[in-house]
Amino acid sequence: MNIALLYVLIIAPLLLYIGIAREQVPDPIFKSIALFGIGNLLINSYWLYFNITDGKPAWMNYINLFLVSPLLIVIGLNGKYSNNKYYEMLLMIAFAMFGYHLLSIIREIISR
Repeated sequence: MNIALLYVLIIAPLLLYIGIAREQVPDPIFKSIALFGIGNLLINSYWLYFNITDGKPAWMNYINLFLVSPLLIVIGLNGKYSNNKYYEMLLMIAFAMFGYHLLSIIREIISR
């Protein structure tokens, strides 16, 4: 639940802010998004290996590797000059991320 709270309270709102504010976002945030994308790429590569090795589902790792990480890196490197389609994709991912992790929190609370 701690990871889900992190996504609901910090990561998803940050990505929503970037997707909505777009060109008004300060440059240091764009640089941090590029670094976050690189970190996301590395950590999900690591977890993908172990999930495949252990026979666990790896669909979330694939989404992060092939969709989320490259998008964060592109937006982070291009900054204010990123194409609007990338911001729209970021918004879709942020809303999905928020909903998915909020649902997991609700399910955990109900199961107690």
